[in-house]
Amino acid sequence: MLRQKIKKNGFAAAGLRLFVLMAISACCIFTATAVFIPNNLSVRASEADEISVSLPFVTICADDAVTVYNDQENNSGRSVSYEAQARILGLPVKAVTVNVYDDDLRLYPGGGTFGVRLQTKGVVVVGLSEVTTEDGKASPALDAGLCVGDVITKVNGKEVNTVDEVTKQIAESDGKSVELSVERKDTALTLTLTPAKSTDDGFYRAGLWIRDGTAGIGTVTYVNPEDLSFGGLGHGVCDGDTGEIMPLLDGTVFSVTLSGIVKGENGSPGEIKGYFNAGKTGMLTANKNTGVYGIFANLPECGSEPMEIALSDEIQNGEAKILCSLNGDGICEYAVEIEKLPGSNGEKNMVVHVTDEKLLSLTGGIIQGMSGSPIIQNGKLVGAVTHVLISDPTSGYGIFIENMLQNAE
Repeated sequence: MLRQKIKKNGFAAAGLRLFVLMAISACCIFTATAVFIPNNLSVRASEADEISVSLPFVTICADDAVTVYNDQENNSGRSVSYEAQARILGLPVKAVTVNVYDDDLRLYPGGGTFGVRLQTKGVVVVGLSEVTTEDGKASPALDAGLCVGDVITKVNGKEVNTVDEVTKQIAESDGKSVELSVERKDTALTLTLTPAKSTDDGFYRAGLWIRDGTAGIGTVTYVNPEDLSFGGLGHGVCDGDTGEIMPLLDGTVFSVTLSGIVKGENGSPGEIKGYFNAGKTGMLTANKNTGVYGIFANLPECGSEPMEIALSDEIQNGEAKILCSLNGDGICEYAVEIEKLPGSNGEKNMVVHVTDEKLLSLTGGIIQGMSGSPIIQNGKLVGAVTHVLISDPTSGYGIFIENMLQNAE
């Protein structure tokens, strides 16, 4: 009797251990599989009700996806996004953002050079300095807690968007403390700054270096034939000192006359040189990490007629071409190889290697000003050149076109 009881207890303990082991194994399998489920998926409208991923036992619940897409009155080439649930063996494990694109979407591939002049929303802090006073050196901005990269949007509750506006309010403070509204990345701050009287000129100073705008040259990636909205650069316009995206208040687009090329070399990126022509050709509506966006007044020169876009899962390692304008020959095609597809997030989604001997002879590879050059593969617009590799100007990064479209405004 006792022997049977012990035996029964032994079976129960073994069964419990087996159950716990199986539960732990299932959790590990679920967790490991969930890691490989992408955070974002892109599909065409005709495929939105049957979303599949190449993982065993994984399904994406896409109910009402087509309804969500069709309820939008006008996409203008932009994706419609909604949240779906990824399931393993029917159990929900992860929320996935699904981006749905029109089956008939066609975009002009750009390739033409354009100039942008950007006015910031607020002023960007690009440096801190000391003020020489009767009592010695003072650092009002540092003492107030300001940091390089901060954006000052208001002084004493009044909006400021230029260096002159900030300087004027500080100079007229008579040494009284002023309240600053500051944006630091995604955080809003209120800081108190007490200006110091400079013995150099008798004015009250904050000990700040600030910037309210910038200008530069890049390449148009695409133009939407429906409304002439466009995307370019493939990366945002950043402040040269802080490296931060410059907040856009207003932006103007100009045509450009090219004046020369500085060839790229290892450790020294080259650049396209040129100057803005008189009269604006469009306006900017957004400056984001995936590019600059805006609207042209008239259709500019483009690399071809409108073409389909390729979603990220359609892009392959192998031959491709880029379109850009580097001299008086207009927009030209140059051969490249897509070598790596490191990821779908951000603006560094693929590595592009220049193989075209003519382009290598002309520029050494990818140079500044070519950012935004459209990448074409198998007759589809797949993305844009974004950054050159400083150590190897024959190679650079590219962004998927779908990532640019998702941020279009």
